Amino acid sequence: MKELFKNAPWRRLVWAAWLPIYLSVFFAAEALMPGGEEGYWLSTCAWDSYIPFCEVFVVPYLSWFFLLFGVGVNLWYCHEGPFKRYMILFCVSFFSCAVFWMIVPNIQDLRPETFPRENVFTYAVRFIYGFDTPTNVFPSEHVVGTMAALFALVDSGWMKRHPLGALLFWLWGALIIASTLLIKQHALLDVPSGIAVALFYGVIVYRRRLFSSKSKA
Repeated sequence: MKELFKNAPWRRLVWAAWLPIYLSVFFAAEALMPGGEEGYWLSTCAWDSYIPFCEVFVVPYLSWFFLLFGVGVNLWYCHEGPFKRYMILFCVSFFSCAVFWMIVPNIQDLRPETFPRENVFTYAVRFIYGFDTPTNVFPSEHVVGTMAALFALVDSGWMKRHPLGALLFWLWGALIIASTLLIKQHALLDVPSGIAVALFYGVIVYRRRLFSSKSKA
């Protein structure tokens, strides 16, 4: 009974205790930033004008939440080590992004003033615009979170055991990253910066685990 209690999955939730603290920091960063565009660094570049607005990509954009939550629940219940590392990667990368925003407030100015069409997808995009400001976009946490979830699946050994599923998950991740640009939630520079943050902390947290042939379940 003692051993069963010791290994109970709910005990692993302590590794997710950083989340409410981070959310408080995130909203504080949003509130402390100056109003309007004055005081912000603009992450938009000339290449952004070549990226079209495509509202249908709001679907993979919103699926980000399901990816992160689904991977987290699976690891929490089945794989203690990978779950801990998944939470650590999120913690250090997301807090680092928030600290950077406070030091270098940034913004993008790509959101269309009017939509070229009116449909259920543009309605969803308008809803997102309503509660998510165009500030704190560099690095993109949508990109950081996507990469973290994919790294966690590699770490758990799931990717190696399910090569077709691995291909589909990487494709899903690519669509999510592309969606940040195509619904004008992020500028082009926000994407490689997010990938860089994920890779930097991924190497520190996982070391050789991402390249090991053995499952870490």
